[in-house]
Amino acid sequence: MISVVTWNLDGLEERHLDVRMEAVALALVLDEPPDIIVFQEVVDRALVAHLRPHLAASGYMHAVQPATGDYYTAIFVRSPHRLTEVQVLPFPNSLYGRTLLEAHVQVKDVDWLVQTAHFDSGRDAGTVRKAQLKASLDRLSAHLGPGLFAGDTNLRDADIQNMPELDSFIDVWQHLGRPKTTASTWGPRQRSLPGRPQWTRFDRIFCTGLIPTSLRAMGTQQIPEADGMRPSDHIGLRAEFEAR
Repeated sequence: MISVVTWNLDGLEERHLDVRMEAVALALVLDEPPDIIVFQEVVDRALVAHLRPHLAASGYMHAVQPATGDYYTAIFVRSPHRLTEVQVLPFPNSLYGRTLLEAHVQVKDVDWLVQTAHFDSGRDAGTVRKAQLKASLDRLSAHLGPGLFAGDTNLRDADIQNMPELDSFIDVWQHLGRPKTTASTWGPRQRSLPGRPQWTRFDRIFCTGLIPTSLRAMGTQQIPEADGMRPSDHIGLRAEFEAR
């Protein structure tokens, strides 16, 4: 069984950043550390002061998208699995300089292709997001082994209607029966809790050559030391997979 976590860290929100990022790091390393972690909206302060020290001490190596702005994406892989080739591929249609971070990961001597990205945001960017998803899935389709995309897609369901490329992939949440606990992954900061009407499913995991067996939420608890804020305005998603 291989476990994967995806989490948008809301690094641009400076309120209680250190307390929140420490909570993220400890949640990951203290309770069954996952094999692969992908982050979006990482900032230097979060990476250098919290994520990298805790995760390195727990046996992780990492790849980081070179920052083109104030925030970026990252992939962490825990020993004995290994990061090998890493690529950063700009989305040519992005209005925000967004990129696809892609890594080959050796998992029990099998070459996995692991991707993460933070797709363009905004209600009017649906066509842009659809093209970004298609570009990502096309690269996964060309890979001969297991592959997965996990990240903050900012997708609305209407963005990906009539998208035949999805027929070759598993949407992990849908495959596992659309569990209510992970039906919505982002919501406003005003102390709202996951599952409320204003929440939506921006964070998604697609895979090929793998069998998803579970999906659960992380980071839903409010932090008293952070004035009741959660670690992020996104919940983290933890999925587990078996190879086909």
